[in-house]
Amino acid sequence: ENSTQQDITYLANKSGWDARAVALAALADQFSQITAPASTAPASPTTSAVAVTPAMVGLQAPFYYALFRGGLPANADLLFRTGLGAVQATWQQAIAQAVIPQSLSSSLTTAAQTYQTLAATRTLTVAPAIGVSTLQDLLVPILTSASEQTQFAQLLTQYGGDWANFWPAVTQALGDALSTQLQFVGQLHFLTVDNAPLVAALNKAEAQTPLTAPLDLATRGYYDAAKWAPLIGTSIPQGIPGSTPAEQAGNYAELLAAQVRISFPTAVLANQVSRGLVPIADTAAVASEVAAFMLTNQGQFEIGVEPVEAFIARTKTPAPSAPALGQIKRLQRVYQLTQDDTTMS
Repeated sequence: ENSTQQDITYLANKSGWDARAVALAALADQFSQITAPASTAPASPTTSAVAVTPAMVGLQAPFYYALFRGGLPANADLLFRTGLGAVQATWQQAIAQAVIPQSLSSSLTTAAQTYQTLAATRTLTVAPAIGVSTLQDLLVPILTSASEQTQFAQLLTQYGGDWANFWPAVTQALGDALSTQLQFVGQLHFLTVDNAPLVAALNKAEAQTPLTAPLDLATRGYYDAAKWAPLIGTSIPQGIPGSTPAEQAGNYAELLAAQVRISFPTAVLANQVSRGLVPIADTAAVASEVAAFMLTNQGQFEIGVEPVEAFIARTKTPAPSAPALGQIKRLQRVYQLTQDDTTMS
């Protein structure tokens, strides 16, 4: 509607509806044209291998109208990120309050399945708000078939951020090995701001001894921006500051390294001690004992949070030798006083 075309106002006056409700009904009608291939069960070995074009499915306009009236965004990319549970609750409330026809209650199960299919298709291919890669780009190295990718996206929609139940469902659907790989890759993509090319370059660089957990980044020196710099190339997320591509790449490498240092402070310091980057005022054997103690207890013992003797008393952890304990206390004192690795060293 604008100064020369006033259809919404015209329809509101003719129907007696609030103009906002007319606008939402018009949007709902437009959204009802969105379709996706219907989910189909995998063919059995005895099924003839004849190519069949899958049927297309879409939601009726009243279901979109109920979602818009419930306050969900009239933007497809945002709307289809809403969890299935919230969508179903909105529909049930809309039917109970006669916002949409009560006769639609018999179609709720089918509508929920259709929404899940539409959301999965959209979720796989929608461009990320700030990242580099789509969800499909992130999944391709692990889930090579389109059906597995769709299945994962449907579960993502179904559980809508309920990770405690989402990952067991993924394990049941795709198997324990794939679920474990997907969780680790998800952590890597969270770290890199959804950058599939960078994760691929990282895995290639570590192919001789593949990464299996985020902790491996700390134990292999990725707390140093110089480790990330050769892997980044031109794949840089939006929003990274810098007046030139080279400056942006440098800032991105610093960000990635800082993420590793913040996530695993004790493991990072253990690696620096073992490599001699942070000097220990004792023998090499004591330095090895210090590094081993910190690496073994990382995640429970945080170098800058709790005094080592308090940690040992609280957890009943076997104490290291007196020289090693003294060096850990020395590290903690200097850690508290300094702001970066160079100054601490």
